[in-house]
Amino acid sequence: MCVMDAHIPFLREVLVFLGASALLIPAFGRIRLDPVLGYLIIGALIGPYGISTFAEGQPLLSAFTIDSPAIVHGLAEFGIVFLLFSIGLEFSLERLWSMRRLMFGLGTLQIIVTAAAITGVALLWGNSPAVSLIIGASLALSSTAVVMKLLTDRQQFTGLPGQTGFMILLMQDLAVVPLILMISFLAQTGEGAALGETLFFSLGKAALVIAAIFIAGKYALQPLFGFVTKTKSSELFIALVLLVVLGASYVTHAAGLSLSLGAFLAGLSLAETEFRHQIEADIEPFKGLLMGLFFMSVGMGLNFAAVQGTFFWLILSVAGLFTIKALIITILCKIFRLPLYAAVTAGLMLGQAGEFAFITLGLAEQLSLLEPEVAQFMMIVAGFAILITPLMHGLAYKLGGVLRDKDTKAKPSPDPITREFGGHVLLAGYGRVGSTLGGMLDKAKISYIAVDSDSAVAQEAFKKGRPVFFGDAQRKQVLELIGIDGARAAVVTVHDKKACLKIVQSIHKCLPALPIIARAHNAAHAKQLTQAGATAVYPEVTEASLQIGGHLLDCLNMPPDAVYKIIEDFRREDAAVSQNAA
Repeated sequence: MCVMDAHIPFLREVLVFLGASALLIPAFGRIRLDPVLGYLIIGALIGPYGISTFAEGQPLLSAFTIDSPAIVHGLAEFGIVFLLFSIGLEFSLERLWSMRRLMFGLGTLQIIVTAAAITGVALLWGNSPAVSLIIGASLALSSTAVVMKLLTDRQQFTGLPGQTGFMILLMQDLAVVPLILMISFLAQTGEGAALGETLFFSLGKAALVIAAIFIAGKYALQPLFGFVTKTKSSELFIALVLLVVLGASYVTHAAGLSLSLGAFLAGLSLAETEFRHQIEADIEPFKGLLMGLFFMSVGMGLNFAAVQGTFFWLILSVAGLFTIKALIITILCKIFRLPLYAAVTAGLMLGQAGEFAFITLGLAEQLSLLEPEVAQFMMIVAGFAILITPLMHGLAYKLGGVLRDKDTKAKPSPDPITREFGGHVLLAGYGRVGSTLGGMLDKAKISYIAVDSDSAVAQEAFKKGRPVFFGDAQRKQVLELIGIDGARAAVVTVHDKKACLKIVQSIHKCLPALPIIARAHNAAHAKQLTQAGATAVYPEVTEASLQIGGHLLDCLNMPPDAVYKIIEDFRREDAAVSQNAA
């Protein structure tokens, strides 16, 4: 085939997406519109029910539309996969187990009680028991993608409302398989026993798959990452990250579970390794871009024309959905002894429908369990509920903040399940100098976090219980993930001159007021580091010479005070030379 005849599939659709993201999202940011809401609006505009309805016979207008959401929806699902993987990196098995009461207790009750309440409302409107149950179960789930994106973007994930919401969402992901099985068997008659048997085997298979992923993560992933990092190839490292994320997602999908659950389990397996910060920094571009694509695909499914005659009922249904779910979740959270502010915030935050509603309602329509009009209306309700989620999310946290401020019993200390850094020292490099400084800080009982680009160094220190992670401190994302914003000071001790300079520049750019102490090779290097933002520089050659000289003078029986004065004079002279050179 001739090169000129080659064709890249969906090239026009990709260009439309990239163009809309690069041009419109920054424009929305200028008017302070939430990016998630911006992607949803863009999807509605460029989708088959947006401007394309006016584009017939106008090739120029048609070039900026996407006729079929299915073209991008498959790829867009990977946005949720990378999002859940990065969330898994923030957890640990011990931490997850400590929250089992919220996940299995609160999460399960939320699904059952909410599904029952919505089923009852559907019955009151004249639907059959089977149809009502499908609607109730489908709308009982919330949007993992939208809620978790908002929590991470607004740095609210580590708070009590965010963690509570995530536990509920995680339980909802596990409930998808029984829900799909229920819909499949409702399409048949007399299959109650078969349903129970199939459900039992499905849950057993799911448990085996989850256990297999954990075992593989514990005994295979860490050595594998250690082997790859020894090649010093960032491309191979990213390739391994993608292999782990997509491979785990494929395994859980093949077992009948969600893609995102596999990604979360993979992230959880790597959460307690020294590689997690570098991994999170590497997947950030994939996650952000694919999440934007996902939200656009959701917006493309909003058919405004279909609700022209029922707009009032649409608004009433969306308001009723948020009201029912918010009340139930708030009451259940209080039963589980959560503070009122956290209960109200979680309730409003999870009041929307979820992405799986489109799958379950669509499946029910295909199996002739739902009339097309009913299925389409409920999917539009779910879509509009997701559309207003960013606004409701902001309202939830504002109301929660007011309630927290009024709560005189609220504890001033941070919640025990948060994982925030603060008040620590950042060590860039954990070689001979860095490890010595770490030991001094340990004796002084001052917390620190170290990052080293040598995986062998990081791995050895991490196994000894030291807070040392593998990563490139030159990258802003890595610095942010190890808590640069909360650091009291930074020390750069890497041996490579260029890397040392770039790390100082990166730290100074992230936090200009942060004290930066750097190790220099010579006076010229010290000058460069000072110009880059280092507040104190210590040339290693000079210090070694002074230490040797001090010992020599001591051997020559010179008084200690005189030796100390000579050394300090040389240090001041050297510092003055470096300062004048800068």
